[in-house]
Amino acid sequence: MFVCEQAPFWPALVAWRLRRSHLQCLAIFPPSRNWIGGILIRVFLCLPLAEDRPLILQGDLTLILETAHPRFVEMRDWLLPFAELVKSPEHLHTYRITPISIWNAAAAGLSSGEVLDFLERESRYPVPDNFRTEVRTWFERCGLFRLCKGPEGKLHLECREPKVLKEL
Repeated sequence: MFVCEQAPFWPALVAWRLRRSHLQCLAIFPPSRNWIGGILIRVFLCLPLAEDRPLILQGDLTLILETAHPRFVEMRDWLLPFAELVKSPEHLHTYRITPISIWNAAAAGLSSGEVLDFLERESRYPVPDNFRTEVRTWFERCGLFRLCKGPEGKLHLECREPKVLKEL
């Protein structure tokens, strides 16, 4: 039995339909103020089935993407802003998340929440805890230090957190 996390009503008669890229939930509710012919039908898009998710995350901050997957191009385009392509053999592409790739993602306007949401939504298996920790930490460090011109034209280092500057 499948459960749709987004279903706002209970009880409801629920029918499921398997689509190519996601599991679609057709929920048939009892009559309400928005009913047509006594039946209200709403469509909820749920998370894809685990078998249909193309990403495999590993503990060493690498991601494996299946090239034969129907959503390969979409996933590759999503990965490019925050992961570096390491290997690209015929069937599996390997990407790595590094501090520099996260810095590039932050410079492009992505947030740690967007990256982690994408990984949780598209990963075949649960996201390893160290992925969450490292990604959040690296995003927090982005923009921590700045080089600014001083009054005499010399560069000086500014830091958002004085404690970190003292440690440096």
